Amino acid sequence: MAAYASRYPDIPVLLIGRLAVDRRYQKQNVGGIVLALVREWAETSLIPFRLLALDVDPSNKGAIAFYQREGFDLTPVMRNGMHVMVYDLGER
Repeated sequence: MAAYASRYPDIPVLLIGRLAVDRRYQKQNVGGIVLALVREWAETSLIPFRLLALDVDPSNKGAIAFYQREGFDLTPVMRNGMHVMVYDLGER
């Protein structure tokens, strides 16, 4: 997140801890709906969040592709062996 940190100093970030969908419900847009709810909450929160962030296993290409389709950017930053991905909510 160094590139984002230098571009957006001192900005509030909402860290999504874990997001997983039971295999029986994958490919049914459940994850997309959950992310839409998180984005909506972050955008209407009293805290002026600028970024959503999450960690993703670098070997999980399906998850990376999913988050990229949802508008997240894959950063070169690693945290505990995981890639950091961010979604810019824009200025509020």
